[in-house]
Amino acid sequence: MRYQQLQLRLQFLTDKTARKLRAKGVFATLARAGEILFSKIFQIAKVSQEPQRDAFDLARGTDTSGIVPLWKLIIKSPNARYGVNYEATSENAIKDAIRFLNVDPSHTVFVDLGCGKGRPLIVAAELHFREIIGVEFATELVETARANLKHLGIGASVHHCDAAEFDFPAKPLVVFLYNPFGAEVLAKVVERLRGHDFDIIYYNPQHAEILDRANFLQKIDGAPNGFMMWHSLSQ
Repeated sequence: MRYQQLQLRLQFLTDKTARKLRAKGVFATLARAGEILFSKIFQIAKVSQEPQRDAFDLARGTDTSGIVPLWKLIIKSPNARYGVNYEATSENAIKDAIRFLNVDPSHTVFVDLGCGKGRPLIVAAELHFREIIGVEFATELVETARANLKHLGIGASVHHCDAAEFDFPAKPLVVFLYNPFGAEVLAKVVERLRGHDFDIIYYNPQHAEILDRANFLQKIDGAPNGFMMWHSLSQ
């Protein structure tokens, strides 16, 4: 299993480096590589420590805190190379974003793509969404999210699958994203949402241009700090 994880990590780094070389050239890529190296050294030191449970988890007896690098996880998806490390979202940030949309949770399905350990799913349950769905491709994170939901008696579902292959329900949706994957996967997700009635909450929006280009989406102005949001247009 460790050999497979190493292969995945090496494939991820090789593909990413090749894309950077094509897009920016050798010198710009090398300069950026130096910046990333120092960042990764700091991150490895940070995640190597035993994760501390924050106030959210201590209050509920759950495990949603910390940072989990993808190379430590079992992922059976060709899109693993486009994934992003797991990191918990602030409870207040999630609530602020949902409340800003001013949707009626009792008539809306909450979908978290790249749900990780399930914190946004728990918050959505506490806000009384009609239905709650998580989508996650890492085996260990799926198991943790399901355990957290079971512990709290929350009837949400966590789908162990790739977000690029998930079939969205034909109901009003709030789709939550905490920068879970790269532009390649996001473009496929956006296309699968075509024809649905939905709002997108995108936290740390690294690939917002993908949504801006979609002709069936309208950007929502004034979103809380760190977020961007879009609403689907009638088609």
